Amino acid sequence: MLGSMGAGAVAGGIALGRVRRYLALNSLVCGASVLFGISTLIAAYVQYSAPVYLSLLVGGAAWITFNSTVSSAFQATLPAWVRARALAVFLLTFQGSMALGALIWGVCADQFGVSKTLTAAALLMLTGPLLLRRHPVHMEAELMPPSTMIESQGGS
Repeated sequence: MLGSMGAGAVAGGIALGRVRRYLALNSLVCGASVLFGISTLIAAYVQYSAPVYLSLLVGGAAWITFNSTVSSAFQATLPAWVRARALAVFLLTFQGSMALGALIWGVCADQFGVSKTLTAAALLMLTGPLLLRRHPVHMEAELMPPSTMIESQGGS
């Protein structure tokens, strides 16, 4: 199962550059969140291996798309003087959250069962796109006023 998700992440990482040309950042983040949530629901309830493996391929691609897009946007919006320190804090927080989340979801799975826990996680992922309305993902070029962009590109 992890191999399917890993293969999906590799394939998604390879395809991500082409996909970014056609979709806006927030569409990528929203779509990835929804696809990963659906993949999680399939893993929670489908009892046959083939559909679960297929959904985890898609889930892996969605996972890398979400993480890569958010990480890239974070890096692009940071000022150069603080970028290295902020990225260090970002990675520490991200990895610490993954470890703490694994512990919490593991305890929930032990208490309530795997299917119910995966359902709760999937529902949270499916509600994630609602946050994009209030907190959209931006890249540096989207945040800069047009006159600043011309100056930073060497124009007058």
